[in-house]
Amino acid sequence: MPAAVRASSLALPALSLFCFTMAVSSSTLAAVSSSDEACSSVRAASSELALEICSETG
Repeated sequence: MPAAVRASSLALPALSLFCFTMAVSSSTLAAVSSSDEACSSVRAASSELALEICSETG
């Protein structure tokens, strides 16, 4: 088998694997980003609630 044919036959699976890896990586990044946003909003809401409780009792 000529080298060019062998290289060509390996290129498509390699490209497919690369694209799959990028898709998984992107979805993982999106999940982490949304998780960070959710945690930030919970922290902000908790802080606001704590301030309200303190101002009512003080």
